[in-house]
Formats: sequence, structure tokens, C-alpha cells
Amino acid sequence: MTENDPEVEAVIERAEVTEAEAAEVAMQHITGYAPFVGAAETVEDRGISAFERLASTHAVAKSEMVELLARDLRRCVRSLRSKTVIYPQMGSVRLAVLAHVTMVIGKRALNECRPLWDAIYESQWEDASDALLMTRWPEKAKVDEERRRVLELARMMRTGLQPAAWTR
Repeated sequence: MTENDPEVEAVIERAEVTEAEAAEVAMQHITGYAPFVGAAETVEDRGISAFERLASTHAVAKSEMVELLARDLRRCVRSLRSKTVIYPQMGSVRLAVLAHVTMVIGKRALNECRPLWDAIYESQWEDASDALLMTRWPEKAKVDEERRRVLELARMMRTGLQPAAWTR
């Protein structure tokens, strides 16, 4: 393979499009839940004391959190590029689910979930969803809203579809 190989370029282009769509889907989904719901829309007139509090509490405006999340999601989705290229059948919605799960349990734990990757390879989406539910990811959900999010993401993995109406 060379840098000017049209097949390689097409694979990379397809991966980049899928990654961009996945980041957008994940953004829509994640910003519908805490800590984004109910966050301050703006933070105005920060004085020195506000910056001191900001430094000590990591308090930021919702828009700042969204910017940070968007940056982190782009990095996360990009870190899954090796899987995006190998498994193009995954699509952007399922990649968004994997990005979300990665941000909860880490890339290493996700990569080590062999049943997940075997199921994705075979396009067995029920099995892929079940494999995710068998990871440490659902254990991190401590309240009902987080448990509903786990179920919604598992459904997205099974169907490859975004929810008809985003929970906000």
C-alpha cells in the first residue's frame, strides 16, 4: 500500500465520515443527560474569586462542557479508527455507542472484550449488545437515569438507529 493508493484513501475517507457522524450522534445522546441537563447556559462576569472557585471545583458553563465533550469525543472516536476501518458495517450510530462506552470503561477494556469484536465481525448486533452489557459498563450506572441510558445505548447497538426522540 502506498500513500496514493485510491483504495486506502477510500477506506480512510469512509472512516473519517463514519467518525464524524458517530461523534455527532454521541454528542446528541450524551448532552441529553446529567451533568448537561440543568447546567448553567452561561456564566457571566467571572471575577478572580470565580476563577478560584472554578479552579477548585472544576465548575464550567454548559457551553464549555459541551466544547470539552466535543473535543474529547473526537479524540475518542479517532482512537477507535483501527476498528472503524476493519468493521465498516458498524456504522456511525454503533460507533457512537462504542465511543460512549469507551468514555466510561476505557479503550483498553473495550478492546479486550473479544465477544464484542467477534459479534461485530459477524454483524451479530444482538450479540454485540449483549457483550457490551456483560462488561463493567452497566455497573457504572448508579441511578435510574444512567441505567435507562445503558438500555438505550444497548438498543442503539442492536438496531444501529438513533432513538426517535432524544430524552432531554
